[in-house]
Amino acid sequence: MKKTLLYIGIGLFLGALVVVIYSRSPKRFDGRISFRRTDKIPYGSFTAYEMLQKEFPASTVAVNKYAPVYWKDINSDSPGQALIIVTSYFDPSETDLDYLTGFAQKGNTVLISALYMNRIARKFFRVRQRELYKPGNLVRAKGLSLNDSLIVELDSNVFASPHHFEYPGIPYDNVFDSTNEMYAYKLGYDKDSVPDFLAIDAQKGTILLHAAPITFTNLFLLYKGNYSYYRNILSQISPKTKKIYWDEYFLYNGASSGKNDGKGLLSVIFQYPAFKYAFWATLLLLGMYLVTEVKRKQRMVEAHPRPVNDSLNFVSTISNLYYDKGDHHNLAEKLTYLFLDYVRTRYKIPTNELNSSFEHVLSLRSSVPLPEIEQLVEFVKYVQFEQTITAKQLMDYHILLENFYKQA
Repeated sequence: MKKTLLYIGIGLFLGALVVVIYSRSPKRFDGRISFRRTDKIPYGSFTAYEMLQKEFPASTVAVNKYAPVYWKDINSDSPGQALIIVTSYFDPSETDLDYLTGFAQKGNTVLISALYMNRIARKFFRVRQRELYKPGNLVRAKGLSLNDSLIVELDSNVFASPHHFEYPGIPYDNVFDSTNEMYAYKLGYDKDSVPDFLAIDAQKGTILLHAAPITFTNLFLLYKGNYSYYRNILSQISPKTKKIYWDEYFLYNGASSGKNDGKGLLSVIFQYPAFKYAFWATLLLLGMYLVTEVKRKQRMVEAHPRPVNDSLNFVSTISNLYYDKGDHHNLAEKLTYLFLDYVRTRYKIPTNELNSSFEHVLSLRSSVPLPEIEQLVEFVKYVQFEQTITAKQLMDYHILLENFYKQA
């Protein structure tokens, strides 16, 4: 009994000693770049998230954790909403971009602040970026250094002064080297006056592209007067906005989460001896199974002739029939029907009104230049309203369609 009490006393003494030692040890700078709304570390986004309610007192601030196709709280058909995405690597699919664009077109705002975007997003928004960031290879700050700093500027033609902002932290930013000025306009720049903040009109709404997400972190916002930079960015969101969503789907499902630091699944498995041995044992058993069972006996499979694709021959025959009869207008109508059906099916764009808005959205989603789209749509209208069409006009129409399908 006495020995037990002695051991307990020694244990309590050692525990208290450890607590005292660690409490007196200097605190290390936490340089993780998390962008999490709950993190109060220098490169967390606690301040940015908490100040949303102050900037929009009449709005409801909520968090979205779902992909656009699975949105629960966000109504993609209602106006007066805003979605804020802050991440290191913006990694959407084509479907995600379609939903985000459709959401903005209803009269909403989508703010995407990301150091780097994947190829699909860059092609969709028609921008080029410097490849400063590689997925799975996050840059992390080990501490503050006077040699590190970031400078960002706002367009003086759009925003009131001040326009120049900086802080003594890591320069975790990027730029848009090339943009399509037909539908995107510049709102901000880096220290070399290269655009890092763009706005894209989306019918009734706006899509904002921002390449310096580090400006949404606590360290930047709490340094001197940098909060004005944040307020100016938020000023692009309508003050009448009813609901604001802070997105966490693209934060945790992109490379910005920094999971495994780019080591991959096998490196995680090999960290644990039990998993490592189980992995190699599974591979060994699988190899033995393949060696022993690969020559199992089975009935000979009879050879069958290769199926013949007669659909192309059928289309060619029907086309020649219309052309030989000289019914060029009928054939042009068939081509028009196939084209409009292709647009509805592939790009999810309604074709009941072939106006300038239709041309703009089709050009944006198909990556076909807008002048070619306008020429093609003009020919479609001509075929719909005219009763006759010449052989030359039919050939020109066919060439326009073929050029569209090759680029789309």
